[in-house]
Amino acid sequence: MPFEHHNMKVEELFIRVDRKNIYVKKIIPKYSDDKPTIILLHDALGSVAQWRDFPDMLAKKLGNPVICYDRPGYGLSATGEGYLWPGYFEKQAFGVLPDLMKQVGINVPCILLGHSDGGTIALLFASKFRVKAIISIAAHVMVEKVTSKGVSETARNRAGIVAKLEKYHGDRAAGIFDTWVDIWTSDEMESWNILPELQRIHNPVLVIQGKDDQYATALHPKMIMERVGAHQECLLMENCGHFPHRESPAEVMDGIKSFLIRHAV
Repeated sequence: MPFEHHNMKVEELFIRVDRKNIYVKKIIPKYSDDKPTIILLHDALGSVAQWRDFPDMLAKKLGNPVICYDRPGYGLSATGEGYLWPGYFEKQAFGVLPDLMKQVGINVPCILLGHSDGGTIALLFASKFRVKAIISIAAHVMVEKVTSKGVSETARNRAGIVAKLEKYHGDRAAGIFDTWVDIWTSDEMESWNILPELQRIHNPVLVIQGKDDQYATALHPKMIMERVGAHQECLLMENCGHFPHRESPAEVMDGIKSFLIRHAV
């Protein structure tokens, strides 16, 4: 049911994608009809609710429509096949996301903003489909030693993290967390990367990375910047970890706005 909030129409709905009910939240500012939609893609443990007020802030500051959704198996969406490996990112980028866009009526190029796994999905999508721009926050494009080490260290706090995730994912929280840990610390992940796919991206790309990210070094943004097209920028943030949009929201917002203005998006 849509409602007005600070001169923005907010609508929450469920749509059928791949025979599953997917929870979608749409934030539409007034007078935004001529602006491209921004689609938010959450991280491996995330959901719409875990973006907190970031989607509203983004819509308010930029004036663009914002859509975010829970991937199958997360948040309020129906149970999916899970975090299957290999092929999870590809299915989300080449199957679920295009279908969702069709169902919500997005038939023109949009802006994709993804965090962590969501950033990976955004980059993969842009390697195959047209977009206006990609904003990649702490995306994974390969596995470093610090990646699996960071996941292993996070796993030491399993009980506390799972308890917090239950607020968003209910009784699926433990499975979501355990599968994430198992995959990113597995031997098969050591050789995983999407570096060849990055070379097929020719739209503007903004890479945002915290210098203190516990799952990646500055090599990640370097690999992205070297492979995507000529219209790329990087925002390396001081004293910032894996969640720049939470840790330094004002700097992230300003960086995104400036980037979109410079590239006339």
